[in-house]
Amino acid sequence: MHSMKKALSGAFFVVCAAPTSTIPRMTDFRWMTEADVTELGALARRIWNAHYIHLISQSQIDYMLEKGYSPESLTRQLASGHQFLLALVNEAMVGFVSVGPLRDIGNPILRGDNADAHSYFLHKFYIAEEHRGTGMGKALLAELLHRLPNIRKLRLQVARKNVNSWNFYLTQGFTIEQEADFDIGNGFVMADYVMEKIVGTPRY
Repeated sequence: MHSMKKALSGAFFVVCAAPTSTIPRMTDFRWMTEADVTELGALARRIWNAHYIHLISQSQIDYMLEKGYSPESLTRQLASGHQFLLALVNEAMVGFVSVGPLRDIGNPILRGDNADAHSYFLHKFYIAEEHRGTGMGKALLAELLHRLPNIRKLRLQVARKNVNSWNFYLTQGFTIEQEADFDIGNGFVMADYVMEKIVGTPRY
């Protein structure tokens, strides 16, 4: 039986596909600042409205975008310690990933066991549709782990219907720990997998 818990994380789905080619030559990565919140929110709206309409209702998309991607929400996430790494092509934002300390996650299903200083939660991971299947997702994840070498464990949640995404995570060394359903408020419930990746011995 699936467990029903109140979700406390700021993001619940992931959009990425397994790479089949190579990322553009003019790809760059940098950390997000408050000056990027408007552009990131616009990219998130474009991704969500194109992808998730096949998985959830428009009303749930609108609710979750407002909850997780308004300028005010993104500013709060930055202030609370979430780190956003951006992927850019020709200086235009085409993807982003965000992580935060696992011990800050209030939901015990999402937090799991042994949430030490080297354990993080992957809150968001999105790639623009035109750059999926190019290796951009793999490159962005690799860059994140390169820039944050203390990460030893990553956990996340992803919709069970979002097959391409959780298959991508499997190719990147994540395993499915369990199924869980999460009440996210406003009458919406998410049916997710909770996944985990052990990165390796942290470097200091």
